[in-house]
Amino acid sequence: MLLREFVEQHVSDAVMFHNELNPAFWENGKMKPIIRYKLLQVAMDFVKFIGIKELGLTDVIVTGSNASYNYTKHSDIDLHLVVKIPDSDVFKELYDSKKGLWNEQHDVKIKGYDIEVYVQDADEKHVSSGMYSILNDKWIKEPKPVKPDINDMSVEHKYHDIHNQIEKAVKKGNKAKLESLKDSIKKMRQSGLDKEGEFSAENLAFKMLRNLGDMEKLVYAIAKLRDQELSIEQQFQEE
Repeated sequence: MLLREFVEQHVSDAVMFHNELNPAFWENGKMKPIIRYKLLQVAMDFVKFIGIKELGLTDVIVTGSNASYNYTKHSDIDLHLVVKIPDSDVFKELYDSKKGLWNEQHDVKIKGYDIEVYVQDADEKHVSSGMYSILNDKWIKEPKPVKPDINDMSVEHKYHDIHNQIEKAVKKGNKAKLESLKDSIKKMRQSGLDKEGEFSAENLAFKMLRNLGDMEKLVYAIAKLRDQELSIEQQFQEE
């Protein structure tokens, strides 16, 4: 298969236009009661897991592909806790850590779709074609059934470039380089979201990296090198 065909196939795996919202979750433009109930349960479990009494929770929302007309079999359920986060890196790092741990330790599925929990700052600009309040049971931003215009060539270029960077960085085993690459990928995606929204080449290239296992490979390589730094290889021998 040619690279162009490969990319086009996986772009379609990342974005697939439908004339209706995902019927597994939505009925007559509203979230099905059982789905909302289960997502609230998940959200409250995550609140307990965070373990902060004065969390400052303002809303719980579903966003991303499954709150739009552009969902696929790979789409997860983006469940965001919207909180007032103090202007401190300590809190942001804590929430990121808790999010990562919860997602790693749980394998919760709703109608076969994975749940991805996230702590969103109430003051953070969030880009998505659809946002639904679980607490208030209504749309914050109702999506429109508009087929996206996607630049396949740009997605191809960005995916191929970053894929090669990950392969080289993992092979060299330089933790600082790997962490820097992970950070630059995050910034690239956010830049695309800010400029052109969720169908930007940057965001779609990121989704390809995630769906095809590149991001998992990068994260695993960083974790493995961290473990090596904390280890002592030579076994202690008693005299």
